[in-house]
Amino acid sequence: MCFEPDPFLVSWWSGNGTAYDQFSGHDLLLGGGVTYTAARVGEGFLLRGGQWLQASLAADPLATAASAATLEGWVRADDLVSPRLLLDWQTPDGQSALRLILQPATNAADLRSEAPGAATTVVTNAVLAGSDFHHFALRTDPDSLSAQLYWDGQFAASLPLASTPRPNLAGRLFFGGGTTNSSLADFRGVFDEIGLFSRGLSPNEIEALYLAGPAGICSHPAPPVIVSNPASQPFSKERI
Repeated sequence: MCFEPDPFLVSWWSGNGTAYDQFSGHDLLLGGGVTYTAARVGEGFLLRGGQWLQASLAADPLATAASAATLEGWVRADDLVSPRLLLDWQTPDGQSALRLILQPATNAADLRSEAPGAATTVVTNAVLAGSDFHHFALRTDPDSLSAQLYWDGQFAASLPLASTPRPNLAGRLFFGGGTTNSSLADFRGVFDEIGLFSRGLSPNEIEALYLAGPAGICSHPAPPVIVSNPASQPFSKERI
């Protein structure tokens, strides 16, 4: 069963042959010649090293630094040889605030806060095994200054955040590389069905997204549109 779209879903990048944002027009910038391939839900974004995805919501009226947020999607790693950048969540002025880093020693994604002079890394059990797709959900809470990582529907790690820089909806997102803030190698693998919510999803909701599997987020038909102007019709008693 597909996951019903949430009223707080800000952006949804399905990856089905397009960088189009299915909800609010914040289309992804594809860098380095990103292509598409079969993925968890239809097609996804194929990154082979030197490619990346970038999203910016700074112009959105809902994009405020005070908003909680949940970033979720599917990922598959095709190269576990060296540390690689999965995700870089930046502030509007380009400071890295929160990262997911693929570590070959554990085949897992480390969660890292980039506070100046006090960077913090949490080793997680978010293992990217073999050729499998894994669901990630990264939830930020500005009130408690913390971030939580959920992996395949289950809690994986929590990380305290500094007051600045802090990941928020007014910032920028880099998937797989493309940022000058990192010396890490670019990611090699596939991202798919990426969603961004302007609130912290509950653990049950995150699990439901994972359990939706290949059904993904529900894609409802577009509302009807008027293709021609209404015209008057003759009145007939026989039609009553």
